[in-house]
Amino acid sequence: MDPEGPAFDTLLKVQFVTKAWPDIRKGVQKDEEWQNKPLEELVRKTQQIYVKRDEEKTLNDAQKLVGVITWLCPYLGLTTAQLSPLFELLKGDTDLKSPREMTPEARKVLEEVQQAVSACQVYCIEPSIDVTVFITTPDLHPTGIIGQWNDDWTDPLHVLEWVFLPHQLHKTATALFELIACLIIKCRQRCLQLMGADPSKIILPVQREEFDWSYANNVSLQSALQGFSGQITYHLPSHKLLQVAKNTQFSLRPKNSQEPVQSPAVFTDGSGKTGKAIVTWQDGSEWQVLESHEDGSAQLVELRAAVMAFEKFSQEPFNLITDSAYVADIAQRLGCSVLKEVSNPALFDLLKALWCAIQARVHPYYVLHVRSHTKLPGFVAEGNARADKLANPAWAAPQPDVLAQAKASHGFFHQNAHTLQKQFQLMATEAREIVELCDDCHALGAPLPAGVNPRGLKALELWQTDVTQVAEFGRLKYVHVTVDTFSSAMWDSAHTGEKARDVIAH
Repeated sequence: MDPEGPAFDTLLKVQFVTKAWPDIRKGVQKDEEWQNKPLEELVRKTQQIYVKRDEEKTLNDAQKLVGVITWLCPYLGLTTAQLSPLFELLKGDTDLKSPREMTPEARKVLEEVQQAVSACQVYCIEPSIDVTVFITTPDLHPTGIIGQWNDDWTDPLHVLEWVFLPHQLHKTATALFELIACLIIKCRQRCLQLMGADPSKIILPVQREEFDWSYANNVSLQSALQGFSGQITYHLPSHKLLQVAKNTQFSLRPKNSQEPVQSPAVFTDGSGKTGKAIVTWQDGSEWQVLESHEDGSAQLVELRAAVMAFEKFSQEPFNLITDSAYVADIAQRLGCSVLKEVSNPALFDLLKALWCAIQARVHPYYVLHVRSHTKLPGFVAEGNARADKLANPAWAAPQPDVLAQAKASHGFFHQNAHTLQKQFQLMATEAREIVELCDDCHALGAPLPAGVNPRGLKALELWQTDVTQVAEFGRLKYVHVTVDTFSSAMWDSAHTGEKARDVIAH
């Protein structure tokens, strides 16, 4: 046998193993129990993941905790509505060392966060499967899911990332289709960042007829889908993460009618000074009145009157007529809007009551905004004037003295002199005197008379002159300076005085 050949090497290895086998056998432990273990116990698992936190005692601690959880939200699937108890910890005293106490609701949210972190799975994108954006609406808070769907997978939905809207909205009442439009824009932008392309499909939790109507009547949706070449569908697939959206019933169509309905005309008004909220309507030949009291600004009282009207006519259609532009606007937008929590508790309670009353309606309503105190003929002006008188009896009651009426009206509305003169047919001097005697208005400068142009329309047409005293010029210390208001040309000359003859000489 060749000592340098491969056969000789193989023989040496066999002899080594044969001699060393007793020692090797002693170091090997036989364990056949793995054959009876379930497959899950043989799989490698990562270390237990949790959110590291200390006891939150100050605003600084709460801010750090909420910041970490917010950073994890795109991977946990917890909506901003679920995390709202934690956001409440950030309100209140602005001192970073100010104390914070964990509420039971906040502790429950932290437990949900910990469970979500422990059960969280991360999926890698499958290049052969199209990316889809799923729009869901848990608790009427639109939420987006960027994922992939394949019926052949054990879990057909692989979530790549969750997309949420801000907790605090910009508007007090934001239409639901505007929120969906903002979410679509955010999802498309995120897809471009992750994959460099738009998603192949967007699935919306609405009926096609409602989406077509909203798309044709809303610029926000048109902008959100500008340039989108993918497919839009309207039926979410069956999955546990998407069942919440299926169980939430909502409509993108506004509940208010764009045309008057064949129903009673209901007039509302309120006064911030008296606190009276009035609802009045004509029943046959008689006028019916509902009255309530609300402390606060005129805005709160007007809202109280609107809430009373919607609660009174909850089972029938009606026409709401108000002279408050704020009430008219908010009543039309609350039909399919998400309400933002405002810092004023009284205002938020009234807005919430109005939102609930409108959401519970099955009959249409029409809102008409009219200008008050126009003295126009007709039923609408008469009804609005009647509501004004009921809400403001102190100043609106008939008075024989026109001057007294003007003073009372100015004490409430603070019109300028020109408006008072036209409204009550006063002399110009009488109107100016009323404004000058008013404690709230006397510090304001009188408006320019009508027809006066403060700037010249042609060169050398209108000049403005001022006199400055320069002591170094001696007897000629009065320097007259004139500026042409059209061309800004300036002329100055020194004189011995500032009387009329000196101005003429200048």
